[in-house]
Amino acid sequence: MSIPHALSDASVVSCANCGLSLGSWAEYRHRVDQALMAEQVRKSRRVIVADPVGSVLAGA
Repeated sequence: MSIPHALSDASVVSCANCGLSLGSWAEYRHRVDQALMAEQVRKSRRVIVADPVGSVLAGA
């Protein structure tokens, strides 16, 4: 994936190979958060995320 150097919630994230838009930075972060929460539900122990993109679990 390709992320613009200067980020805002409206910045467009795209595929680094084909250039297809993956949505805004805010939408992308939301999808990552949803995936992390789903993974948390499947695990019997807490999933630890060091990447700042995963903001939902940071406060969990």
